[in-house]
Amino acid sequence: SPMVWAGESFNSNTIYASPGQETTMLSLPGQGVVTAIYLDISPSYAEALRGARIKAYWDGRSDASIDAPVSHFFGSGFEEYGVKSLMIGMDTSGLYYCYFPMPFWQGATLAIENNSATDLTISFEVRYTLNGIPRTAGHFYAKYNEAKPTTTGEDYVVLDTTGSGHYVGTMMAMKSSSSYTRDFL
Repeated sequence: SPMVWAGESFNSNTIYASPGQETTMLSLPGQGVVTAIYLDISPSYAEALRGARIKAYWDGRSDASIDAPVSHFFGSGFEEYGVKSLMIGMDTSGLYYCYFPMPFWQGATLAIENNSATDLTISFEVRYTLNGIPRTAGHFYAKYNEAKPTTTGEDYVVLDTTGSGHYVGTMMAMKSSSSYTRDFL
């Protein structure tokens, strides 16, 4: 990862998720920071990657603070494609990474929900530290939205929220309803 964290530990494993199943990758007690996530999902065709959702629950909340298709969360909207940036990316060999720091104060759970029609095999490594972090740090959120089709003449709302924090960015993927047009523009 781009930053070295004091007391960093990791958990790596391979889990299996049947269609309709949410499978926990890691559950941590107390306070700390998830410092890196690495995933390799098989099969890695487009429908499986869109159907596999990465989820994170901070501080005992029942609603996911991260809830997005794996393909979108790691920067490629529709299929496994070479995407490289400082904080997220994926390559066509199957390695997906995220280096956004994700602080928590009363526990963290990371999971994969399989909304695809096929069984998934997920190899992962999650790096974390259980060292304290100031409460002035914020939680990490990532949400997925879509509109099919969008409405002509209406703005598409990317973010509608309240509170304080920092907006990091948007991963936006668009696809035509026909293979030969750009009607999504």
